[in-house]
Amino acid sequence: MPHRDGAADIYLIKPDGAGLVNLTDNPAEDWASAWSSDATLRALQTNRDGNWEIYVMNADGSEPCNITNNPTADQMPYWR
Repeated sequence: MPHRDGAADIYLIKPDGAGLVNLTDNPAEDWASAWSSDATLRALQTNRDGNWEIYVMNADGSEPCNITNNPTADQMPYWR
């Protein structure tokens, strides 16, 4: 994954390459995001708490919330 701003972040971009928006602008590594079925939420794996956790945030990147919070590595989120 490219490290455009020094860390792996989650971005949105239009199909024509315009409108690049960084959703997770922080020094942690943010990977493997997945849209909810209604496209209002995004899940991702991040190490911003010191180990890999699953976070959910609004589609615009606001209000990130840790939903796994345990000592083991939580990775590769998906929605059912």
